[in-house]
Amino acid sequence: MKITLYFTLTLLIFVTLTFVPNGFAQIEPQQNMDKTLIDSPIFLVDIGGFRTVVPIEVLDNKKVSANGIGIGWSVEKRPYAFEMGSQLAYGRTQSGERVSDYLSVFLLLGGRYYFFSRQNISPYIGGGFGRMSVFLSTETSNPIYSEEKSGLSVYGVAGVEFPRFSKNRLKIELRVNKPVFKMPSQDVMPITLGITYSTNNLFGLFGDGI
Repeated sequence: MKITLYFTLTLLIFVTLTFVPNGFAQIEPQQNMDKTLIDSPIFLVDIGGFRTVVPIEVLDNKKVSANGIGIGWSVEKRPYAFEMGSQLAYGRTQSGERVSDYLSVFLLLGGRYYFFSRQNISPYIGGGFGRMSVFLSTETSNPIYSEEKSGLSVYGVAGVEFPRFSKNRLKIELRVNKPVFKMPSQDVMPITLGITYSTNNLFGLFGDGI
C-alpha cells in the first residue's frame, strides 16, 4: 500500500467530516473563520497515516519501507502545542531469497512550536521522547534470524498545519526517530512522512475547547 493511499484516505475523512450536510463540524468561509481558536487552548484528537523508511543493515544495507497508523491527543494554544499518542508501523522487504520484516510501536510525548502562528496556515517544528519497541526478522533458506529491543527514543519533527482557524485541521510532517538503545546487530533510525487529521468535534464528543 502506497503513501498516496494514506493521503487520499485522510483527505476523504477530512472532507467528509467537514463538508457533508449535517456533518460533525463544518468549516465556514475564510472571512467567517473563528480566529479565537488559535488564541484559546483547544483539545484535538489526532488520527493519521504515514510511510516510514528504515535502513536495515542485515539486508545488505537496503531499506525497509513500512506503512503505519497513529492516534493521539494534542492541546494547542498559540504558538505552542503539546501532544501524546501512539504509532504502529509494519513493513517487509525482499532481496533475492532474503525477506526482512520490520515492526515498531512508539508511545510518545512531545511539543510543537508554530511560526506565523496567527495565520491560517502555519509551519512548525517540534520534538519529544517516548518508549519505542522494534522487532526485526530476516528469513532465508536458513532458520529465521530475529531480534527485538525496547527503550527510550527521541524524535524531531517539522511540518505545516492548516486551516488553523477551524476545529478540523490537517498536518503534513516529516519526523525522524532516534532510539537511544541499539539493536543487537545495528542501529535503527526511522524517517517518516505522514499526514494527520485533527479535530475538536469528533462524533460530537468534544466541545469548543478546554
